[in-house]
Amino acid sequence: SGRLSLGGTINKPTANFNLRGKDIMIGTNSLGLRTRVIYSSGKISLSGEISSENKDTASFSALIENPGNPVIDAAFKSDNLKIETVNKFLSGQTGFTIPLSGRLNVSAKLNGDLYAPALVFSVQSSGQAIYHGKILPEKWSGFASEGSLSDHFGVLTIDQFEITSEEQSIKLAKGSRVDFSGKTKIGFDAGLDISNTSLGPVKSFGTARVSGT
Repeated sequence: SGRLSLGGTINKPTANFNLRGKDIMIGTNSLGLRTRVIYSSGKISLSGEISSENKDTASFSALIENPGNPVIDAAFKSDNLKIETVNKFLSGQTGFTIPLSGRLNVSAKLNGDLYAPALVFSVQSSGQAIYHGKILPEKWSGFASEGSLSDHFGVLTIDQFEITSEEQSIKLAKGSRVDFSGKTKIGFDAGLDISNTSLGPVKSFGTARVSGT
């Protein structure tokens, strides 16, 4: 359901649109939506909240301006987001899931040219996370990742990536990069720092730098 209000003048119109919805299907995921959109002086601003079936929520806002060469300034934030919710969405859209359970604090900002913006993100664990794979430690006392996506989301740059588990830790060096922009190859350049970490049957220490395609 929604409500639209119009105002202003012929030369400078304004519009205010409020929308509420539930059971909005994206793939196999049912979402709730509450949003407000305002148009004034050639600018479009919107804000609102998305909710999932299991009561996870995320807030968002965006401003789009300069119609001749549109730019965007947007933000997204969700606290205590269940990894279960993330995996349900990923599974329905891509068939891929993250081998973790627990909760995350997630935030992201999107800025720049509307058609080629840059994305800055932060993902932090909220409490303990459990890893369901075979290589890394099972119980993570902390997880933190910060970075950015640029060049039409083709280049991932890591500012922070750290997994901690009791006395163990795995870190990627600041500035590590993955380049997805190639049509057939993925390039990477990453520094790795591990301390007292079990990688399979071996306890590992030290640093390494890997690069290639």
